Order: sequence, then C-alpha cells, then structure tokens
Amino acid sequence: MLDAITAAQVAMDQDQLKMQAVSQNISNMHTPGYKRQIIAGSGFDEHLLANLENASKRMQVSSIHEQGTLTQTLRPLDLAISGSGYFQVQTDDGLFYTRRGDFHINEQGLLTTASGGLILGNSGPIRVDDNQFAIDKLGNVLIDNIKVDQLSIVNFTDTRNLDYSGSGLFKTQDTPQPINGSSHIMQGFVEQANVKSIDEMMEMVKISRHFESSQRIMRMADALMTSAINQLGEGNV
Repeated sequence: MLDAITAAQVAMDQDQLKMQAVSQNISNMHTPGYKRQIIAGSGFDEHLLANLENASKRMQVSSIHEQGTLTQTLRPLDLAISGSGYFQVQTDDGLFYTRRGDFHINEQGLLTTASGGLILGNSGPIRVDDNQFAIDKLGNVLIDNIKVDQLSIVNFTDTRNLDYSGSGLFKTQDTPQPINGSSHIMQGFVEQANVKSIDEMMEMVKISRHFESSQRIMRMADALMTSAINQLGEGNV
C-alpha cells in the first residue's frame, strides 16, 4: 500500500508541475514571440526501473517552437521572422536567442529587446541612432538606402535543446547554424505567442481531473492500510 501512496503522490507532484506550465502559458498569451511550454516526463516503463520518489525530478520543461501568427503593427521597430530562425541577443549574462521582435532603441542608439538585450548584427550590436531606417527581407539594415549592417539570424538543428530563460529569451550550448533561404524578415510585423486559450483550458481541466483521481487513490490506499494495521493490532489476522 505504501507503493500506491507513493505513486499517487508522484502523480500529484507531476500534475502540479504541469499546472504551473499551463498557468505560465495563459499569463503569456499576449507576450510577442512567446513559445508554449509543456512538461515532458519519462514513460511508465522508466518509472518501473527507477525510484518513484525521483520521477518528478526527471520531468523537463520543453517549448513548442512552431511559429505564431504574424500581426502587422506598422511600427518600424517591430520585426518578425517568417519561417525558422532566431534573433541573436547579447546581454550581461551571455548570448541568447529570441523570436520576440518588439524592439526598442536605447540611449546609445542601439537596437534592443524589450528587456534591454542588444540585438546583434554581423558587425556586432546594431546601431541606428536617431536615423530612420529600413530592414529588408534578408535582414539588411538600411539607413538612407545604404546598408550599414545585417541582422544576425540563426537556427538550430534541434530546438529541444533551447532552454527558456524568460522575457522571450532562450539559451543553449548548441552551435547555431545560418538560416535557410525560406526564412525572411518582415518589418512592421510582430509574432504573437503560439498559445491557444482553448487548448490551455482543456489541458487545465484534464490535469485537475487527474489530480483529483490521484487524491482518491491516495485516500483509498491510506484507508486500506489503516484498516490492515488495526486488524493486526487486534490480532484478527
């Protein structure tokens, strides 16, 4: 009976982790470039070979990297990648990657993310100062129709290795690769989150029902174990 209680507790712990991911998805539905988070766990056969108490620790957060809807804003600082690829972002904590394209210009005239990270071009951080600029579909940065830099857009062989760090930023130890010719930049557009409210609500209901079922199993197992202990104490077994 102890194994049944432990298994129910593990299932409830995992449901809590899944519910946290759903809550994060819902709270970021309107965050540009946000990628839906899911909790991936090991299979039942792996649980049989391992200690149940460590099952929750083996669960991992992963992101669904399919493209969200591209919405036209007509704002020159809004950029979207149509197709695969990520903007490269330099921060004090290192190099990150993002699909979030609602950019800004800082006091030094550099193009930045909403959280202040520097958007990188082939020559380093992109500087536009107070100039009016345009960015073509290849990512070329043009001031007065003169190319001054080009956005550094990269891709990865396996996006599952991208770890979400918050604010639309991902970090990885993998080496980035150049994007292929099917991807292009769209100025005046922003990519919306790839989260659908109906999917998250259905997932929330599913997790809640599973959690309640695990609670019932735990209560039943506890009652049976209590009954067995009482019978042993009374010498009825």
